[in-house]
Amino acid sequence: MFDYILKVSVAETNRYGTGFVVKNTQDGSYVITCGHVLGKAESNIKVNGISSELIVNKYNEGLDLALVFVPGLMVEAPSFSKADECNVYYTSGFTNFGSDIKKEKIENLKVKTDVEIEKTQSNKIVSSITIYTNESISEGYSGSPLICCKTNSVVGVINIQANAGKNYAISCDHICEFLDIYIGNSFSNLTSNCKVNNLNTEERYFITKDLEQQFQNSLRCYSTQNNVWIEPAIHENKECLSSEGRGAKISTDEIINSGKSIVINAREQHGLTTLAKFIAKEAWVKSGEFFLYLECRNLRAKKNSVLKHIDTILSKYEIAIKDVSCVIVDEFHNVKNDQENMARIINDLFVDKPMIIMNTLEDSPIGEFVIAFEELRKFENYYIWSLKRNDIRRIVTQYNSNNKYIGDNDMVLNRLSSDLDALNVPRTPLNCLTFLKIYEAEFDESPINRTEMIKRVLFLLFNVDQVPSYKSRPDLKDSEYILGYFCERIVRTNKNLFTRDEFISETASFCEGQLIDIETDVIFDILYDNSIIVSNCGEFSFKFAYWVYYFCAHRMHHSDDFKDYILSDEVYVSYPDIIEYYTGIDRRRDNALAQLQKDLRNIREVVEAKCSIPDDFDLYEQLSWNPSEESLSSVSQMVTAGAAGSKLPDEVKDSFADKGYNHKRPLTQTVDRVLHEYSVLRLMKGIQAASKALRNSDYSDAKLRNKLLDEIVASWEQLVKVLIMVSPMICKEGRIKVDGATFILGSDFKGDFKQKFMSLLPGIPTNVINWFQDDIFSKKMGSLISKNINNQKNNLPKHLLVSLMINRRPKNWHEIVFQYINSNTKNSYYLMNTLDLLEAQYRYSYMSNQELDRVGSLIKATIAKHNGAKRVGEKAINKVPDRFLPERVDL
Repeated sequence: MFDYILKVSVAETNRYGTGFVVKNTQDGSYVITCGHVLGKAESNIKVNGISSELIVNKYNEGLDLALVFVPGLMVEAPSFSKADECNVYYTSGFTNFGSDIKKEKIENLKVKTDVEIEKTQSNKIVSSITIYTNESISEGYSGSPLICCKTNSVVGVINIQANAGKNYAISCDHICEFLDIYIGNSFSNLTSNCKVNNLNTEERYFITKDLEQQFQNSLRCYSTQNNVWIEPAIHENKECLSSEGRGAKISTDEIINSGKSIVINAREQHGLTTLAKFIAKEAWVKSGEFFLYLECRNLRAKKNSVLKHIDTILSKYEIAIKDVSCVIVDEFHNVKNDQENMARIINDLFVDKPMIIMNTLEDSPIGEFVIAFEELRKFENYYIWSLKRNDIRRIVTQYNSNNKYIGDNDMVLNRLSSDLDALNVPRTPLNCLTFLKIYEAEFDESPINRTEMIKRVLFLLFNVDQVPSYKSRPDLKDSEYILGYFCERIVRTNKNLFTRDEFISETASFCEGQLIDIETDVIFDILYDNSIIVSNCGEFSFKFAYWVYYFCAHRMHHSDDFKDYILSDEVYVSYPDIIEYYTGIDRRRDNALAQLQKDLRNIREVVEAKCSIPDDFDLYEQLSWNPSEESLSSVSQMVTAGAAGSKLPDEVKDSFADKGYNHKRPLTQTVDRVLHEYSVLRLMKGIQAASKALRNSDYSDAKLRNKLLDEIVASWEQLVKVLIMVSPMICKEGRIKVDGATFILGSDFKGDFKQKFMSLLPGIPTNVINWFQDDIFSKKMGSLISKNINNQKNNLPKHLLVSLMINRRPKNWHEIVFQYINSNTKNSYYLMNTLDLLEAQYRYSYMSNQELDRVGSLIKATIAKHNGAKRVGEKAINKVPDRFLPERVDL
């Protein structure tokens, strides 16, 4: 009769206790136990050895109960009743028996009912039962049922031992209430009929105000700033300088009224959350339609967890699931664990409702990480673009009006645009507001890198903005030192969530050990008040990962052990931003540059040895401006010969010759082997980390900087060669997924295999530069890049650097490019690709009129060179009419 009483354990802590079945479903059983038995565990929970799912643990909220779901367990649940002091009771639970654990019954228990225990930390009153026993109820009995001898019904859950003869149990009232909330009635709001039409004026007003408040909260940046809202530019196409352009611009009203399922893609900090909450608010205010907003970080990829969360939201607004017109899924990071399962669960729950997924794209050099949303349903894909200059002007105007007046709008706009460009910082509302915050104190001096940018913001928050008068203002350097210690723990354990008490306790203990007198609760409050730390699922986390990386970078300066941890064994490839901020603190971290150069060289040499592509393999020498059929055949033969002479898998060597044979599965496996086993992914991540470090190392030894740039360029060249070798496979499949990274052939590649292949080849060098240019470039690197161009002996690496010059345009860039145009032959691929790059910049890029004239002049110079001018000069340029310049697209 005790089959429903089970052992509950947590593998990672060796903690165990007792639980019992409270409800059955066709998929398994729900088991209740004490919250303290599980502690902080969210996984590795086992019930009678079966891996189980945590539904809820209320221990930290003052109620020592937890509920888990045990899949596949089919045991009849007991009945429940109230305790009566006239009856006798017993229990059964798990206890130590030497080195073993046994289940044992304890009888002849007497009780006292109607006992109230007040939890001082939560102010919660827990209705309890006092248990008197002649036999000690040991620790393993926590979570055991208190059972009536007369009825065999459960009246409570044993949870506290006062002494050897006295224990306490949580009464059945709390158990029944607990079960009703989390598994009772199968979530009543999920099964009831529509309610929204029955809402009165006051109830509708409550929803309106709550959605408005959520939207305003998402806009909140720094505590002393008023909110600024600029509707983002949403387009059909990705933000890039390509022939596709931006596609149609999509308004939020179109999204709301479309009735379509949509994925809105954007990089982190581009405002996806604010947009999601704006859409939910506008749909309700304008149309009375309820768009259910779900935040992935508040959910676990378990159906019951999702249902519980949805029911909580619907209960808050007193509406039913049938009232939901659309579902918005926010904080979707498609590289995080279980996100694909999460999307599938939500899709299955709302098969007949449109979905809007706010998808955060990962900043990664290894291609985009893509979840196949189309396997769920048909989705339209839209993209948030960076702000236009006119958008930045609106932000500046609103800021000057609503916050501290900085200066004339045009003057501030020009300065802000210049700083965003100089630091190579994306044009996002958050970055604009961050600079404007800096300008409040220092308008005449620009930050020199992103590390300095963050430091200045922190200076204002810790030294200028107000703190409570009864608290001591913490020193910024002390705070960075302490936060570095705390964030080291986050990186080492990969646990991003923490409670306020944990933060204060851990940092206070660290300060005590370091003999630092500081109120760490004030540090927490400053970070929280300024949305650097945010509430997350009942706990807290840093809003953006870059805050963690910034403080970790400071920790590397203070802790040799942590510095060695990051720099050794290529750990830094997982945290390239830490390297960026570390090198940016004093801009002369020679130790980091030397390590990165050594590691990158080793990785590149491993790739070269494994692939063994011939050293003289330069396909682009064979390509021409307008290739003939003969030259195309020569290129094809060169790829085949180059692959044959390599150590790449046979599938790669044969893929061009077997272009008519569709063998998708082996091809996919082979690409995985090439990019993973052949260390290409490591190479790409190593390039990213090295590039970020080089960009920030103005004061490092010049020879060391040149060596690192040489290594980066050599790695670019190696990467181009490998991509040429696997490009036939990509042309055949259109999409290749490798270790979560998906390489996609764009929809503009048309025709048969050969046509796609010959269209793809010319763009590979451009793609490689596009992957890494944001990581490596700053305006101060013009001289270093120019010197490296002049030192290059081979055409491909030289062209890669010139491409970077054209795309990012440092000081005197046009002079270098002009010399390069004159150095090329008139029909070379490199001259043709230079024209493509210049035309893309002329058509799409934001630039001053002077810069636009320079690009136009270089376009004419390229055309003049192609038309036969041996040495292009001003006379030859002037002979090329303006009609050869591409049409300018207003962005």
